[in-house]
Amino acid sequence: ASPRAAQVEAQIERPFLNSPDPTFFLRLSWSPEGQYIAAANAWHQNRYAVALLLRGSGTEQRPEWESDQNFIIHQAAVAAAFNPHMLRRAGSSSLTLACAVGGADC
Repeated sequence: ASPRAAQVEAQIERPFLNSPDPTFFLRLSWSPEGQYIAAANAWHQNRYAVALLLRGSGTEQRPEWESDQNFIIHQAAVAAAFNPHMLRRAGSSSLTLACAVGGADC
């Protein structure tokens, strides 16, 4: 059996429209549970941002990918990386995620 060929699952352009720099050298970062992607070099309100992309369920209420949240921070290109572990606060039963974001202007 031959391996499946890679295919485009979704093309997300809105967070990256008008970005002054290409994104070919910046890496995506997956959250440890696989629900989010932090995509560097988005552009929002004339500032560099990290687009937080939420994996949808494919239903009408939640399309394949959503990109309604951004970390807006810097005047220069940004990068982001999720902590590969889910975290729990002492005394809490819920898990949380951590994502580090930085910019070339720091």
